[in-house]
Formats: sequence, structure tokens, C-alpha cells
Amino acid sequence: MTHAMKHIEKALVHEIAPAYTANARKAHPEAIRGWRPSGQVWPLLRELQGRVIGLRKCRMEIDGATMVWLEGGNPHGDPVVLLHGFASNKENGCYYYLLAKRYRLYVPDLPARGESHFRHEKMYGLDQQADRVAIGRGKFCLVKPTLWEARWGAALRVWWLHVIPMLPQV
Repeated sequence: MTHAMKHIEKALVHEIAPAYTANARKAHPEAIRGWRPSGQVWPLLRELQGRVIGLRKCRMEIDGATMVWLEGGNPHGDPVVLLHGFASNKENGCYYYLLAKRYRLYVPDLPARGESHFRHEKMYGLDQQADRVAIGRGKFCLVKPTLWEARWGAALRVWWLHVIPMLPQV
């Protein structure tokens, strides 16, 4: 990290962030605890995607909160756990149907994302999330799986590996 970047990071942590949060309204724990997206369309689409592809929704308790994931695909395929990006959820994989033909898929909503529960008193840093995913993986996938990131770059990789070889060569 360059000296300039270290200076900017230090200013953000020690000056900018405290000034910003000092003027912010205080969060209401009850409102945070009970918040969920509203409306009927999103839950319907969420259910349809998994069912159309042949994935079933599963739940388990991890660290005092419910973790939700989709599971399915080829029962004889190698297990693959697809991890979504930071501001995403398990439904953001429009290419899952390509993978489900070849692999056994496990697609969790990371804790505090999508349908997995958020506990306002818990920490959701990288270390804590990695520990929760490891616990979950040990419960829902007993064989050591391959871990894939489910994001745009992974979508392109799947497209190149599975679709382009099937297209007629010009």
C-alpha cells in the first residue's frame, strides 16, 4: 500500500467516519432486527428460480441464526458450493441451470444476506463469515466441495466452459 493510500485510509478511519456517524440518527435495534424486504414479487421469483432449476430450499441454525441455502443438481456430480458476492444473494446466479446438469450444487445465502437471518448483535466481518460458512458447509455437504464465487466473472467462466464449446465453430 502506498504512503498516500495509508494516509487516506487513516483519515477515513480516524476523522471522516467518526464525523459522519456522530451526525447520524441512532439505529433502533427492534427496527433493524425485524427488517425484511417487502412486496410479493421478489419472494415469488426467489421460489420460482430454485424450483425451475430443480434446487430445493434448506435451512439450518448457525451461530444463533438461520442460514438458508439452495441444494440440488446432479446427485452423482462433484459437490460445488457457490458463494455470492458482498451485496448479493443466492438468487443472483442466472447460470445455475448450466451447472446443475453436471454438479451437485450448494448455494447459501451468506449470513445476514438474502433469506439468511441478520442478528444485530453479531459481527459480520470476513473472519466471522468464513467461520459460519465453514460450519454450514460441514453440515450440508459432508464431502469436501469445490468453492466457487458466484459473481459476474464466474458467470463468464461458466459460459466459456459450458456453452461456447457447444456452439458451432465458424
